[in-house]
Amino acid sequence: MLEAIRPDQQLLRALCRALIMWDSIEPTAEWLAAQVPNGITERLGQLRKPASVQSGGAQAKINLLDFASLEEFIMVIERGAAGDAALADKEERDTLETARTSIIAGACLALGIRYAGTCHAPAFSVLMSQLQQAKKAFEVPRLNLPALFHAELCLNVVALAASLLMAGSGNLELLRLLRAIDLQRRALAAATTAANRMHSSYGGHMAQAMSLGLLFLGGGTYSIRRSNVGIAGLLCALFPLFPYRPDDTRYHLQCFRHMWVLAVEQRCLVARDVDTAQLCFLPITLTLKETDTHAETELDLVAPCVLPELDSVCRIATKTYVRTSEQANECQVIPTQSITRSVV
Repeated sequence: MLEAIRPDQQLLRALCRALIMWDSIEPTAEWLAAQVPNGITERLGQLRKPASVQSGGAQAKINLLDFASLEEFIMVIERGAAGDAALADKEERDTLETARTSIIAGACLALGIRYAGTCHAPAFSVLMSQLQQAKKAFEVPRLNLPALFHAELCLNVVALAASLLMAGSGNLELLRLLRAIDLQRRALAAATTAANRMHSSYGGHMAQAMSLGLLFLGGGTYSIRRSNVGIAGLLCALFPLFPYRPDDTRYHLQCFRHMWVLAVEQRCLVARDVDTAQLCFLPITLTLKETDTHAETELDLVAPCVLPELDSVCRIATKTYVRTSEQANECQVIPTQSITRSVV
């Protein structure tokens, strides 16, 4: 039945299921693995092992993991019954692997939306690991066009999820990986046929540009607000099916890509010296409100910095100046070009 479901539909179903089960999303590799049905995982484990088949009355061992070249593939096919079994198993393995990677990519996007703009360290570690794996899969030079399209789709979705998580932070580690992916994409486009370049020239570069834009949102002064309207806007903007051309609207209206604006808010805290009115570095202690998932937590930051969601902030304190605390409901986030409310 998996052959009847397109990979992008599998991705969307995994994304929607995870968003419906919002409170059950966990920033762990175990949660990602649990999104894949057990039947797919178990069958893949069997197909990845070398299989022994009978060919002409003799025992023949065939490694079903992959074929190194077209010549080797033809040689296996010419072996008769053993070749037929190997080909059938390889097709099944490719179908199951495509389904698995699609589901994982959809779960990664749900994880990125769940922790959007929080810079959550465990979630970042999980998404960076998945992004590196997607990059490695995109490097395989013998991919045909459908496999190349699917590998790029998963790469784009995971990259957007990681950038969404770190929105406005300008994280250097993620930036380096995104630059490496961009160089890899350009090298692949130069080495492949015109048809391959056509499919990867616009949609892939759109996803790359959106990832960088989210990472440096508002020049590092904005981040993501996880309200109902904001999440709906993000789903419209990051719809995980990218166009072939700028005028491609077969699956998604491209004007919806701008609806991320519904989810952004300015949360940059800038300190100025009270005597000179010059920008200054200010060590602060940020206290987050107690929630169902964690107790009241203190974070040590240095302003200028991007604050967490303002609704989650209890108070901001500093020991550098005379006045030691400001209640969060009295603080204002003002553009950096003007003098902000003094934290003094």
